[in-house]
Amino acid sequence: MTNVDDFIVEITEPWDPLKCFKKVAESEKERFSPLFALDMMTHTNNPKIMEMMATRTRDALDKGVVDYEDCEPVVLGMVAGREVRHDVRDMMRKIAVEHGAADDFDDVERIPKFIDKESQRAHMYNAWHLHEVADLSKLDFTGYSDVGFAPECEIIDLSLAKNIPEKAFDFSRWKNVRSLSLGMADCKRAKEVKIPDSVEDLDLRKNHHLMTDLSALKNLKTLYLGEEDIKHDCIKLPENLEELYCGYASGLAMIGGQLADCSKLKKLSMVSCDLTACQLSRLPKSIEELDLSFAQNISKEVRDLSAYTNLKRVTFNGVDFKPEDLKLPDGCVASVNGVEIEPKQPPKSKPKLRDFITHHYQERRNRA
Repeated sequence: MTNVDDFIVEITEPWDPLKCFKKVAESEKERFSPLFALDMMTHTNNPKIMEMMATRTRDALDKGVVDYEDCEPVVLGMVAGREVRHDVRDMMRKIAVEHGAADDFDDVERIPKFIDKESQRAHMYNAWHLHEVADLSKLDFTGYSDVGFAPECEIIDLSLAKNIPEKAFDFSRWKNVRSLSLGMADCKRAKEVKIPDSVEDLDLRKNHHLMTDLSALKNLKTLYLGEEDIKHDCIKLPENLEELYCGYASGLAMIGGQLADCSKLKKLSMVSCDLTACQLSRLPKSIEELDLSFAQNISKEVRDLSAYTNLKRVTFNGVDFKPEDLKLPDGCVASVNGVEIEPKQPPKSKPKLRDFITHHYQERRNRA
């Protein structure tokens, strides 16, 4: 299948149920036509009418009256963006499975249900055409009841978006999402936020209250927080976190106390943060990059980083201490108030006398 949108059947002219039943009764005198079923689907999504169309489609296929190729738009269109009864859905899926189209059916069935059983069309913002990368940053969703993404969507960016509708916060519907950004977005309509386990990159700047417990997100590797005071919320970080970026924030005592337990953390940035009681003296041994530029209330203990042997770069721009006040491990590059500090290289070890004699003897043999 190239495009799941091709199987969406819009209701272009709604008919009342009595008119629909009359049309179906008239058609029963003739041979079943997939075109008739599709035509009915442009007028109604009434549960009983959909059951009748599904049953007639199945019977026609069983009798060999029509081919599956002709009926595919009906089979898949019955669930593409439409709410139908479970028995109708199961009937259509069984047909698809029998004709080797199970994957196609599952892809189409994941399209957001914007046509309800009463044939009403929800005012949903359609982001399906954006496919894998849905950049909706800064958009205003006033008047929309939901946001629909393509089943293959991997990146959702709603940063700085306004008036995001309540239903849109169920991101668990999109099983392939790896990156989700709600940074600085208007999320006042959110009552519950559901995030799929597939998410690896999450931006909750100014919206950390949406999900204070992130410990269940086992695949989360990169997290963005900040732009606010978060001291009243007990944020729980995932143990597998590799990168944490937190800027322009205060009240980070709870976060600082958990950092040592993030055993895979490699990058930590707390630019322009108030580090009062943040306990940055307890960092994981895995830390490789540290940026505390323009941070306030940096404890003196943080200046001694010599124990963190994996540390490769530190940045301390806008601080009140001098480069020589830092203690760094061998090979670590540092920038303090714009001054670059060359990494201290470990002393070269002298070759052992025995190794030297062996090497010298081998060279003599090679020349002989």
